[in-house]
Amino acid sequence: MSYKYKTLEISQLGIIGAGHIGPDIALHFARTLAPAGAQVILVDIAQEALTQAQEKLERKTDRMASKGQI
Repeated sequence: MSYKYKTLEISQLGIIGAGHIGPDIALHFARTLAPAGAQVILVDIAQEALTQAQEKLERKTDRMASKGQI
């Protein structure tokens, strides 16, 4: 599946950099694109940054789920 924007069809979107704001950008696009079946991928050269980003995303999605926002 994919998300269609005007004439652009998106099936995957990559976010480069899992630092301070990367996870927030990934979450924003995931909320927009995932319902249409598009995949959002967050990448970084540092495993520690990815681990911290995953923890941050889990906290945020848990909080949003408890409020019924996702």
